[in-house]
Amino acid sequence: MSNNSCEEYWKSLESSSVPNEMAKMGQAMKLLIQAYKEDLPVYVACQYTNAEGTEAKQLYSEVQGKRAYLCFTSRKKFLESGMNDAECEQISTRTMVDNVMSKSPVFGFVFNLRCGDMTLIPMELLIGYMLGS
Repeated sequence: MSNNSCEEYWKSLESSSVPNEMAKMGQAMKLLIQAYKEDLPVYVACQYTNAEGTEAKQLYSEVQGKRAYLCFTSRKKFLESGMNDAECEQISTRTMVDNVMSKSPVFGFVFNLRCGDMTLIPMELLIGYMLGS
């Protein structure tokens, strides 16, 4: 998938006009689950762990004492977040979610950290939603 089509997929989260945070969280979970099922890419904040730039770890922020892994709807939103010490890369949503489920302690995911449209997705709700869909 090209950068443009990846950004188009996640764009609806940026331009969301849902009435409240819970509705926006629900919309974000639907997008994340669909991207997981179709193995679509997502932008993440990461840091390379080797000199060759072939291995990276996804970065996280702390929410309620747990890890919230950083995702972005576009490179533009990554730049808007002001993260100077990280890279913005596309990775498989399926690989990302599966990897995060093996970590502890995990809060979940945060899209567009430090942006006006920042959205949190708690892991417990995401798992419940995935089991129900």
